[in-house]
Amino acid sequence: MEFIQVNLNHCEAAQQLLKQTAVEVKCDVALISEPYRVPDTSNNNSWAADSWKKAAIWVTGKHAIDEVVSSSHEGFVIAKISGIFVCSCYAPPSWAPERFQKMLDNLTGELAGRKPLVIGGDFNAWAEEWGSKSTDRRGTALLEALAQLDVTLANDGLTSTYRRDGRESIIDLTFSSPQLTAEMNWRVCESYTHSDHQAIRFSIGRKAKQESSRRVGTQDRKWKAKSFEVDHFLNELKRIVDTAEPMSADELIEALERACDKAMPRKKEPKVHHRPVYWWNERLNFLRAACLRARRLVQRAKAEADREEKRVVFRVARSAFKWEMKRSKSECFKELCASANDDPWGEAYRVVMAKVSGPVAASVQCPEKLKMIVAKLFPTHEPTVWPPTPYADDHESVAAEILISNEELMEIGKKLPANKAPGPDGIPNIAIKTAIREAPDMFRVVLQKLLNEGHFPDRWKRQKLVLVPKPGKSPGDPSSYRPICLIDTAGKLLEKVIQNRLSRYTEGENGLSERQFGFRRGRSTVDAIDMVVRRAKQAQTTKRRGNRYCATVTLDIANAFNSASWEAIANALHHMRVPDYLCRILRSYFEDRVLLYDSAEGRKTARITAGVPQGSILGPCLWNAMYDGVLTLPLPEGVQIVGFADDIVLSVTGISVDDVEGLANEAIDLVLEWMASVKLKVAPLKTEVLMISNRKAVQHAVIEVGDKRIVSNRQLMYLGVKIDDRLNFNSHVDYVCEKARNTINALSRILPNSYGPRSSIRRLYANIATSTIRYGGPVWSTELETQVGN
Repeated sequence: MEFIQVNLNHCEAAQQLLKQTAVEVKCDVALISEPYRVPDTSNNNSWAADSWKKAAIWVTGKHAIDEVVSSSHEGFVIAKISGIFVCSCYAPPSWAPERFQKMLDNLTGELAGRKPLVIGGDFNAWAEEWGSKSTDRRGTALLEALAQLDVTLANDGLTSTYRRDGRESIIDLTFSSPQLTAEMNWRVCESYTHSDHQAIRFSIGRKAKQESSRRVGTQDRKWKAKSFEVDHFLNELKRIVDTAEPMSADELIEALERACDKAMPRKKEPKVHHRPVYWWNERLNFLRAACLRARRLVQRAKAEADREEKRVVFRVARSAFKWEMKRSKSECFKELCASANDDPWGEAYRVVMAKVSGPVAASVQCPEKLKMIVAKLFPTHEPTVWPPTPYADDHESVAAEILISNEELMEIGKKLPANKAPGPDGIPNIAIKTAIREAPDMFRVVLQKLLNEGHFPDRWKRQKLVLVPKPGKSPGDPSSYRPICLIDTAGKLLEKVIQNRLSRYTEGENGLSERQFGFRRGRSTVDAIDMVVRRAKQAQTTKRRGNRYCATVTLDIANAFNSASWEAIANALHHMRVPDYLCRILRSYFEDRVLLYDSAEGRKTARITAGVPQGSILGPCLWNAMYDGVLTLPLPEGVQIVGFADDIVLSVTGISVDDVEGLANEAIDLVLEWMASVKLKVAPLKTEVLMISNRKAVQHAVIEVGDKRIVSNRQLMYLGVKIDDRLNFNSHVDYVCEKARNTINALSRILPNSYGPRSSIRRLYANIATSTIRYGGPVWSTELETQVGN
């Protein structure tokens, strides 16, 4: 890893220049003292900062923050990056000795027992050990504190890190564990920083070795889909089809790969560092060099009169650099705004919306951290035998149903999204779509043979893991990531063929409950919310002697999709009378599944023994089949269960609060028992309860989920809509208006009055905000109309 360490003096221009410097020197991690601004770390996993926002860590390249170890103290922040504990510090000169000592005590307490580690920052401390003329009180305290951590000073004591008006000192310090020091290559850079402090650079580990190990086994066989030449692809495909015998699945993929090689070039090794900042130009490069020359002349001046003259020159150069930076940013941003006319969802949109959603963080690369995350997200179940189908097929109906037609394949091909990320084989969707359109027989013969034999090829059971960070979650925690699995598109064709036949049974006579609204055609989140709200409104309008109390209980299933029992899925399919030919190929679908994930040490694999792949075609359908068991439980009278994918709600009505609590606890026990039978777990601490009644006084209920007692709140979030105990939805309106306001504020940056996109693009962007507000409108809008009428 390449590090840069610098104090920015709380200067905007210095922080902007650091972004360009990080690109030029291929920096991976920046340790920053006195940053000008720290982005909101709740939606930005590239930054970590102390509580005071004066010490920060910024990951700029291929490495991600695995874990924020400490950010609650002032003066330092600690993060774990690729297995190394990294600490950035800042202690202002104005601090009293007691405050400085408190920071050191907190620092050593947090870092005790953590190795290997790197500590860098501006301590404003003097000691002869790092080249100061004398040792002050701070220097003594710092040396005594860090002696407890067994770290080595990296500063050579020969080069100053702070320079201003001919004065120099060494106050920016770097310490590291002894095993990291040998090949650290620590040095003070002489480049211009637009700050009084020089930047420090050093390396951790052998860069060449890291780069080579990262590449081994991680490069997918991808092509540049934007360079796809249809004619070249079809010519090669026709040559293969005309000369080939009926193919196997492996031979089909090899044929597609050869055709792809004729139609488009392979992708090169992906760049791991940021592109140059959009506003940088040659004039800024020239002015930066002028600032560096002028500052050196100030530092070298001997006489005060000569120094003052050169100081004026430096100020002029510094001012010219700063104003050129502002001018260039303004002009480039105007060009960025104008680009929205040609591509509304392009660079301009991504730049401004990053303010709302945060930038894309680097993927986790630490092998140990990845292994832990994978083990947590993909639990290992004991091997089980797929139960045999307990009934005979209707051979006549199966014989007609099992046949695959060219028309079916071409319809599937039409619906393939052209720009979707490919699976491990790297074959882009545009190639698959074109091949199906021109040579459907080639696919039909292969897929028909697999369906008849009940065999799902091993190469299509590989799923490549992509960890998508959840906004506002702490880096490094497995629950902070949404695991998406990329699957070969050719495998998805077979999945879609299976789904077309399976859905006849999941949506048939013995099919899914009417109270499952997720992953089903013609059903939406709004339908599920409406059923829950209508049930609550009935309690509100019930007379005194009826069920005028309603508890809405939302249950959260921990890591649901990756934990589903395959045996439970098989039993659910048998309950729905799914034919044996489908059960056989689904058994093969689950056998020997493999997860692929990339780390700093190359590609790793893990065996999958449970769950349905998130990102697959069949996953949602199989999940619904298994999960139908909880929606058809014989619950107590007065309890209704509603499902949307893995989200379930219990609507419990009763004549009193005690009655509702008793019914809710009984129903929850039944749900927990069923969950345990299919190896799923409810997360008790994420359970929410809302108590609704027609009483004027606010009613509260207490329910039990396992060994946890959950007290009702006055509002809860369900599928993106805030429901309150009065069902007036005021809190929801406030919530969506705030979301829309944030979106509008972000988009307004590229929608100035005097320039920018044309009116049609502005209306398109305006619809983003209005759609945010309108979501769930059929459920809550009538209540607002009633309030307005009153």
